[in-house]
Amino acid sequence: MIGLIVDGESDEKTIPILANKILQGAGIGIKPKVVRRGYKLNVQKMQRHIKDMIREQPGLEKIIICMDSEDDDLARLESEVEQVERQLAHRKVEPKYILVVRMLESWLLADEEALREVLGRGAKVTPIANPEALRDPKEKLEEIFREARKTFQYTRDDPKIAQASDVNRIKAKCPRFAQFCEAVLDP
Repeated sequence: MIGLIVDGESDEKTIPILANKILQGAGIGIKPKVVRRGYKLNVQKMQRHIKDMIREQPGLEKIIICMDSEDDDLARLESEVEQVERQLAHRKVEPKYILVVRMLESWLLADEEALREVLGRGAKVTPIANPEALRDPKEKLEEIFREARKTFQYTRDDPKIAQASDVNRIKAKCPRFAQFCEAVLDP
């Protein structure tokens, strides 16, 4: 069993889909839990959430904490995350933080074939070489959906895009997703 601590409703629906695709039907359960982004750098609050997660899921083997970097300075945020990770180490189940550059939608933009499948084969989706470099990936998805004469609703559409995605395409364009894949597959 893998515990996923994520930022919000869309992440709670979408990241387990991606994790299951990475696991390729290995029969490993995924248990997501939403924790406010601001709490993820608070050691005491995270200790409580981790303890609760272990209590609720006795077979838990690992915990992956996905945290959107949003507009924060990435180097500073990485440093803070490393400090929190060190303080949370030495537990029965040690958590592993994955910083999602900007937000989950950067990963979803990496697979234009998945976007075409969700939008319809006639949709024009221009490949994005480095989706993690986009300032506002959610806005970019809104724009792509508008061009296809559709309305983007992230809580509805993110899981659909993830379901249609090829994790190898995402991994090829998104280094942080590659780290997520390693964390999911790490025994």
